[in-house]
Amino acid sequence: MSCELGVFVKCPHPEMVETIGLAGFDFAVVDMEHTPLGPRDLYPLVLAAERRGLSLVVRIPQKLDAYFKQG
Repeated sequence: MSCELGVFVKCPHPEMVETIGLAGFDFAVVDMEHTPLGPRDLYPLVLAAERRGLSLVVRIPQKLDAYFKQG
């Protein structure tokens, strides 16, 4: 039985996401629901996760098109 391990990201710093990937975590959850993180903060975090092979899950604050579609 295998278990995956991940952490929540509550800051807009891509360096933190890269560090999470380098530390060996399997995934990270970007919490846009309970933090001031917005859509503009997300792109650098996604790039950092891709660079380190880290799966990223995004927790959005509302089910609105603005969070799903590029404007």
